Amino acid sequence: MTASVTREAVTVPGSIEEPVVITLNGSYLWSFTPARDAELIEGRWRVRWPDALEPFLHGRGRVRLADVSGSKVWFDKTVRLTWRGRFAVVDDDGQPLSVDKVGHLSRSFSATDSAVKTEVLKVTKKVLKDLTKVAGVEAYLCYGALLGAIRDGGMLAYDSDTDVCFLSAHTHPADIVRESFRVERMMRGRGWETARMSGADFKVLHTGADGRVVQIDVFGAFYVSDTFFQLGNRNGHLDRSVISPVRKMHIAGVKMPVPRQPEAMLTFLYGENWRTPDPSFKYNDNPVGVRRLDGWLRGYRDDISDWSEFYDHGAWKVVPTEPSSFFHWVCESLPANAPVADLGAGTGRDTFGFLDRGDRVIALEARCGAAAVIRQEAERRGVADRLEGAGFLRPGEFRTVAAVGARLARQPRHLYARDLLGCLTPEARLDLWRLGRFALRGRGHRTFVEFPAAAAEAPAMPGPGRRDRLDPAVIRAEIEGVGGRIDREYLGEGEDFFGGVDPAVCRFEIAWT
Repeated sequence: MTASVTREAVTVPGSIEEPVVITLNGSYLWSFTPARDAELIEGRWRVRWPDALEPFLHGRGRVRLADVSGSKVWFDKTVRLTWRGRFAVVDDDGQPLSVDKVGHLSRSFSATDSAVKTEVLKVTKKVLKDLTKVAGVEAYLCYGALLGAIRDGGMLAYDSDTDVCFLSAHTHPADIVRESFRVERMMRGRGWETARMSGADFKVLHTGADGRVVQIDVFGAFYVSDTFFQLGNRNGHLDRSVISPVRKMHIAGVKMPVPRQPEAMLTFLYGENWRTPDPSFKYNDNPVGVRRLDGWLRGYRDDISDWSEFYDHGAWKVVPTEPSSFFHWVCESLPANAPVADLGAGTGRDTFGFLDRGDRVIALEARCGAAAVIRQEAERRGVADRLEGAGFLRPGEFRTVAAVGARLARQPRHLYARDLLGCLTPEARLDLWRLGRFALRGRGHRTFVEFPAAAAEAPAMPGPGRRDRLDPAVIRAEIEGVGGRIDREYLGEGEDFFGGVDPAVCRFEIAWT
């Protein structure tokens, strides 16, 4: 049985057990393990392309499927996915991109000049020095950077960043968060550009000589009782002596601190087979520990990767820019110069519709990428001075809902939520209804919602992340259960996320009593 490559999927013989490495036009693109990532169909493994590659799946390109060593080659041909264009996954500078371990597109070290890799190591060393000498924490190299150093004597070819950690002496999550923010402030004081990722990890950003932005993750590590936790999601039993006191070792000529027992740390991170190269490796973390980290440090972000890809790589540009039909339905009963909060504003297509008719608008989103898109578009349209804010709201995380509720209680606004309910769990929807009741009850302001309705033969909803069709009767019961009254409704044809026809949408205008 032979391998094949189409626009929809990659197929390899069912006898393959090892990871499959895919190169495109001579550069590393992606890897997968068949038994874990693929579906066995008629004796062959079939795996769909990652979502991050969807915008690039067109034209002609040379694709090679091989094992990690390159000694076994199952496919090496020029393929034509569509009749026009070139099949190439590159950035704006023409540099090849690959799919990293969390499904994002990045420039791997295999496509990086040796001088730039040396620069990355030296910058990482400087970050570790500032963490230790200035911020006063016990910092060490970790994850892929440590694995490459111990196993390969350098940087992992398929990696795209470097990772460092620091071991906190604190054991309470609140103290750990405070310490991480203190460390970040001190790093910024040293001139580093940073980006906060959660309560206990941030990135240091450095623009390299080749123009790429090098990301150095700074993860917090700590003990709660006898359990060791290390951001991303690692958790379990690890003796403190494996890490502390750290020791120094040379990595490609650069001396850096590493855990006291680096081999034991790598076994904890990657399992007993860490010495065997596997670019398709995926973590198998204890879900109980992950849930605790979510609650302590970052909230619940099940679909964040899908949405990050959507906003970070320009896929959002296919969303229509003109206001939706729901916007026009709402305007039938919305007074002029109304105060509006656009919840789950997305790309801001309806936010700007409200601004154009003179309303006073804030746009609230759960994704930082979406808020950034709205701010940039407001600048481009020359209306940034009239947009009263582009902020953060994530139903399901009470702290963000409470913060928005307090703001709306002081300055009430009509709440507008198009295509948001289908992205939420029932618990998160309850947060939304409570927000409306708490902030708007008895004040005359309304809540307007539109969602894809469950109906016979209605198609699945397109777009990233969770997108459920909902039973209007269930949503009505939720609203009435917390004191809402539906004064106007509609069930019929509308639009989907990308502006296509949706045969079944439901709209409610809600008053809070």
